[in-house]
Amino acid sequence: MPELTKTVELRLHDLEDFIAWFEETTGKPFAPVAVTPPDVRDYRAYLQTVRQLKPNTVNRALSSLSTFFRFCQDQALVATNPCRKVRPVAEQPRPPRWLGHARLNTTAVYTQPGQADLRRAVEAVDGG
Repeated sequence: MPELTKTVELRLHDLEDFIAWFEETTGKPFAPVAVTPPDVRDYRAYLQTVRQLKPNTVNRALSSLSTFFRFCQDQALVATNPCRKVRPVAEQPRPPRWLGHARLNTTAVYTQPGQADLRRAVEAVDGG
């Protein structure tokens, strides 16, 4: 069997995790046709509150499920995608990126008292 890419491995893991959650929560064996939008919303809440996963991870899991259910729709296994109207989790803004040591040292040279003004320092660091 060929080696799976990291993306495929993550999507399979997400699907296996959802199936286990669904069977444990509902007490029924998993069948794509049995999954409803409230199930997907409950699973999203479970990932956020019980598992305390970060928004990016929750959204990746929802994306994996949506991809799986789109495939099921294409194969006529389900009439609609239960993930279609489930909103992703709002993501946290990313923190500012730090300058690397080399760029930080270059900036320090240009921002010493008596040296060039801040605009020229920024231009020098950015290569302008």
